[in-house]
This record gives sequence, structure tokens and C-alpha cells, in this order.
Amino acid sequence: MDVKGVEGLIKEMRAQIEALDRKVLELLDKRMSLVETVGRAKALLGLPIEDRRREEELLQKLCSAPTLCLDPEEIRGFFQVVFGLSVLKQMRFFHASPKGPFKVCVSLLPKDQEELEEALVLCEKKKVEMLELRLDRAKGSLCLGDGRRPEGLVLTNRRRAEGGFFKGEEKERIWLLKEYMRRLSPDYVDLEWLTPEGLKEDLIAEKGKAKVILSYHHLDGTPDPQVLMELLWRMSEDGADVYKVVTMAHKLEDSLKVLYFLMWARSEGFEVIGHAMGRWGKLSRILSPLFGAPFAYAALSWGKEAAPGQMTPEELRLSWTLLGRWLADA
Repeated sequence: MDVKGVEGLIKEMRAQIEALDRKVLELLDKRMSLVETVGRAKALLGLPIEDRRREEELLQKLCSAPTLCLDPEEIRGFFQVVFGLSVLKQMRFFHASPKGPFKVCVSLLPKDQEELEEALVLCEKKKVEMLELRLDRAKGSLCLGDGRRPEGLVLTNRRRAEGGFFKGEEKERIWLLKEYMRRLSPDYVDLEWLTPEGLKEDLIAEKGKAKVILSYHHLDGTPDPQVLMELLWRMSEDGADVYKVVTMAHKLEDSLKVLYFLMWARSEGFEVIGHAMGRWGKLSRILSPLFGAPFAYAALSWGKEAAPGQMTPEELRLSWTLLGRWLADA
């Protein structure tokens, strides 16, 4: 068969695969509809959300079914993901929110009030636990409105040197942040450690009931854990409530560096939010709460990332659910 013949065959096979994918999607949609119905019934009767014994029995039946290509381990791996999604789907009927074991903080970077309103509606639908309101991209005044306040509100006005969009002077940036603190009474306020000393001291003095997240963003890479440890000791001299250390990952090992740093910080009594940005940093975003981070930042949806490598609430919750189930099976 010549090259054109092979290319034609590939095109034909891809068309068949796409048709099968559409059928799989239709079947999965019907399955999840039934899962929701079962979830409602379980919640009504007070039954447990998971039945691991039944799942294992079903897995054994599926793995022993005749197949053309799939081996038992591949079948098991696929359906473990499906079962994990089913658990997440049913959680909404057992709790006020479909949350996993850790809090998700969605970062919003609105350009105006209309965009913020649209995002808040989606936040309510996704039942996110926390919200970070970024002021540095807004072109006008922002307001959360009655009944739109999440369980936890983080207020941020990110400086350009650390990945933000605020174009004014530092004095103006901090003034705007303090103005919104008075207006919105946030639970947390994010303050960059490299903010000029006088401005930094003024904001900390006026924080009120808000907790200060003293943050540092290393955009060029991920230093060794020892360097991050020394950095945290220096940051702690300002006496913040929570510390945030973010790096940029260029390889998988960078995520491991951050996780080791978080483990050390927890052992020293620090409350630290830490992760690496970029695609190689996603592992640190998923695992950071296991190493002491009080919450994990997320994007509201695909294409709405406030930082490179941000995952959606659904991706984080599914990762945590699957991880918990795999560890339980170990």
C-alpha cells in the first residue's frame, strides 16, 4: 500500500474511532444520569455513598469479560476513574457542596463587574469553598453583591513583577487593596513579601480581622528546598498569618522540591501555601494540601487560568478522590 493509501486508511479509522467515541459519550451520559438517581435515593435512605465491595465484584466481572484488545488491568484502570467520577457526582446529595477532603480556592481575574457577575454565578453552581478576587486586571469598581460572598474570600492585587497586571505605582496598588479590604472585609488578604517596607507595614497594621497571606513568586524556576527554607525564615520576620511560596516548574522534580519544602515548613509550625506553576507543577498543586497547605488554588474553568498550570475544581476533586481510593486499596 502506498503512502496515500495508508493516509486514507488512517483517516477512515479515525472516523470510526470518533463515531465510537460519540457512542461511548452517550452511554456515559446515561450512566451518570442513573448515578445521580441512585445518589438521591442513597441520601434519602441514609445509605453510605460508597459500596467498595459491590465495586470490586463488578470489576471482577468486567475484567473477566471477553475483549478484543483490552487486558484486565486496563479495564480496571478505566473503571476506577468512572467509579471515582460517580462518587463525585453523588456527593452533592450528601453535602452542601461536592467538595473533597481539601478546600478549593477559585481565582477570579475579572476585567469588569459584568465579567465578575458571570463568574460568581458559575462559582455558585460549582459550589466552591473559597474565592480569590484579583483586583489587578479590573478597569472599574467591583462588588460581590448580597449573598454572593463565599465561605472564604481572599483579596489580591498582584504586582506585575510577580505575574500580576497592576500598572500603577506600589503606593497606588496598596491603597486600592486597603480600600477593598474596608469594602469587602475579606477573610484573607494576599500581600507580596517584596512590597516596600513602609507600605507593607501599613497594610499589616490595618488588616483588621483578615489574615495576611505573605506571598512570594519565583517566576524563573524552582530553587532547592534549602533555599526555600531560608526564604521562609526571612519572610516570617514580618509576622504574617499564612505564607505563600510559589515557583515555576520546568521538570517533574520541581514539584517534589516544593512538596519537600512544605513538609519541612509544617514540621516547623508554619502554615504555608506552596506549589509550582506550569504543567510540571500540577503534581504539587494536587498534593500540596496533603503536605499542609490550607487550600489549593484553581481556575474557574479551562481557559480562565489566573496562573500557568492552574487546574479546575473538578480536576482537583477528581484527583483527590482517585488518590484516596487508590490509597485505600493499597
